[in-house]
Amino acid sequence: MKKYFVVALMALLAGFALTFQSCKGDPDPCEEVVCQNAGTCNEGNCECPEYYFGEVCEDKCVSGTYTNGVCDCKIGYEGTTCETQMREKYLGSWTVFEECFNPPSEYPTYNMQIDISTEGVLNFVIDNFQGEASTPIVLCLVDQNNSSQFVIEEQDYGQNGQKIDGTGSFNAAGDTITIDYKVTFSNGADICRMKLY
Repeated sequence: MKKYFVVALMALLAGFALTFQSCKGDPDPCEEVVCQNAGTCNEGNCECPEYYFGEVCEDKCVSGTYTNGVCDCKIGYEGTTCETQMREKYLGSWTVFEECFNPPSEYPTYNMQIDISTEGVLNFVIDNFQGEASTPIVLCLVDQNNSSQFVIEEQDYGQNGQKIDGTGSFNAAGDTITIDYKVTFSNGADICRMKLY
């Protein structure tokens, strides 16, 4: 008899437990979800505000917007979260080896400085071009589709009507810049190549 009483008591308790659980209703899928950066939970998933992404909106597109699973960077920016200016890799002081081809000649190594430009977010300037403090600052434009390349659009270079133009690029390792350029005079041109280390 005692055995039947225990079995009946267990059945009764199980029934109470089921009734209590069903009265509680379905659990809230957002109960344990904490969305960051003003994100809101919807059916257990975080909906992130503009510029933010990630499981709980923990990441931010620094200079871009989050679209279709990736940060869509503004012009002049790159990186997973658009955190880096494309021109940033060029900035600093560089040691230069230079050779020209008309006539063939090599020059002693010298230092050249690359700084940001106020012309735009894709621009930078080179000071001490050709190792001469008296030469004008050269304006460069980073390729917005490939930040490892840039152009020197034709511009005035000196007081005697000289012009300069050219192209530049980083090597695959990202530690050397090559610049091919041409300085045009009234009676000819110098065609040269620089290696910046």
